[in-house]
Amino acid sequence: MARGAEHAENPKRQITLFIVKAAAVLTLAAAPYLIFCGVPLAGLPDAEDVTRVEITRIDDGLSKCATNAKDIELVRKAAELLRYAPFAVPREEAPRIAVTFITRGGEEISLRAGLSSVEYKDRTLKLRRRRLFVNVIEGIFFKEERAHNAP
Repeated sequence: MARGAEHAENPKRQITLFIVKAAAVLTLAAAPYLIFCGVPLAGLPDAEDVTRVEITRIDDGLSKCATNAKDIELVRKAAELLRYAPFAVPREEAPRIAVTFITRGGEEISLRAGLSSVEYKDRTLKLRRRRLFVNVIEGIFFKEERAHNAP
């Protein structure tokens, strides 16, 4: 008797077995990627749903407000760089950048990022790509201030 022939008469059983096998293969394929490349932050709003973004550099209190679609999209794309290590324990560090997305419905979604960790939804997560988000935000929104403050 051929393998699986005992279930040939039961199509529901065949479909269930196919779904279980497919899920197992997808899990085995996705797990290494998520472990080595990091897990993206879930729950960030789409750029189209955001009316403005408030960005604050915490060490000196300097802040910017992004209201045009291009800047909002830039901040949203930069936030996609925030990928965390799912099983790593973050070390204690002071955040350097605070970002608050204000949506059309008035909801505020905030995150605070340091060089190696991010505080998001009452959790501190260790970043996979250290310094990347802070450098991108500072390079885009605070480059003039950095040039004026340089010796």
